[in-house]
Amino acid sequence: MQSAVKLTVEVGVDRIVKLPDDVPVGPAEIIVLVGEPAPGPNVLGDFEPIEPASPLRLSAMVNEDRG
Repeated sequence: MQSAVKLTVEVGVDRIVKLPDDVPVGPAEIIVLVGEPAPGPNVLGDFEPIEPASPLRLSAMVNEDRG
């Protein structure tokens, strides 16, 4: 089962960000939202977060699908 952690951090000139101790060790996907356009091959382009029309839990949808 996957879960997510949302952090707000300040990125320094050394580009090193320390994660809290409660973030488990292992593979992770990190997406960085920046206030100004960042050049590079991994830029996702315009990103506009949305709020779902009705709150849902993905795990509940998976369990429902499994019957």
